[in-house]
Amino acid sequence: MSLKFNKHIVMILCWSFIFVASVILLAKVSKSSQVISSTITLGASVIGMTDHILAIRRKKKMK
Repeated sequence: MSLKFNKHIVMILCWSFIFVASVILLAKVSKSSQVISSTITLGASVIGMTDHILAIRRKKKMK
């Protein structure tokens, strides 16, 4: 169980790293703050949904 839990944490950290890297690249390429803010919102929602799905899976396994 702890090994799977660690895999989930690593997956969320990987998503976070990809998200931060894409925001930095967009900030350098695009000068439009609207594009950057929409990317931040999209990335945050992807990370949030991933965490939510993993939390649901953990609850199902505990029952």
